[in-house]
Amino acid sequence: MKNTIKTLLLLFVSASLVLVSCKKDDTTTPTTTVPNGPVITLKDSFATNNYDLKAQNSIINVTVAAQSGTILVSDKVERQVNSGEATTLKSGNLLASQINGYSMAVTVASSLAGATLVAGDKVTFTYSVTDSKAQTQKASITYTAVSNNSIVSSNLIELGAQSNTLVVYKFLGLADNFNTYTSGTTGTAKANSAKIDFVYYYGATGLNSFAAPSNVDGAQVIWGTEIGGWATKNATQFKTTSITKTQFLNYKDNLKTNVLINTVDFSAGAVDKVISIKQDDVVAFKTASGTQGLIYFSAVSADNAGSTKVYVMY
Repeated sequence: MKNTIKTLLLLFVSASLVLVSCKKDDTTTPTTTVPNGPVITLKDSFATNNYDLKAQNSIINVTVAAQSGTILVSDKVERQVNSGEATTLKSGNLLASQINGYSMAVTVASSLAGATLVAGDKVTFTYSVTDSKAQTQKASITYTAVSNNSIVSSNLIELGAQSNTLVVYKFLGLADNFNTYTSGTTGTAKANSAKIDFVYYYGATGLNSFAAPSNVDGAQVIWGTEIGGWATKNATQFKTTSITKTQFLNYKDNLKTNVLINTVDFSAGAVDKVISIKQDDVVAFKTASGTQGLIYFSAVSADNAGSTKVYVMY
């Protein structure tokens, strides 16, 4: 009898072990690999991470890729100058064409809209990208603002007064190698208002005049309908000077330094328009972004159907 009981117990234990073993095998979950989120690469176009305050031509090359098994959902771009508070430049969902990844070239100058830098300032751009698994990755790139005593100078530029139908270029900016712009519904000015630093017009009492797009008692009177449609009206400042034609051309063509430019003090007395400009006058300017320079007027108009010719250096 005892042997029979022992035998039954052994059979019961063996059956239990088999059942436990089978149950464990049935519920085994295969191992899965979880992605670590988007891959972001930021590179400076010149590989120096310096932003030249004069040339303003640095470019951030941005590359973003989704991990396998995910798509990109949204991104955010922030800018921080030195240790100041970060400013959000962009935030939102990505386009359908970007969900698997994207590359783009972003000019540092355009990303600095509204910020004024001086030599030595550091500006950091941070890109954050979130994918369909709610994984967010960040990457940052920091630029140091640099300046040197070299100058950038233009060729001779002609601007037509408001009634001049032959010289169609009416507005001027430092951007894009001293680009000039046309007016009207089919003109180039409206779409490029953020790049325009100077408005030329011939006034009834002020005669030959250069003004900031933000100037309300000259530029926006003569060019009211035009400038009224601009998204950006840059607040350029001006100061008259005693600098001569000979001095200007010597620095522009021979010395090629900004020493002459820096003799003009913009800490006080600046205005948003200069009127009654005469041939061979040299006028100093400071753009809304803080770039300082000089304009030499080699020719001026006799009426509102004429034109002015200038050289610019900064």
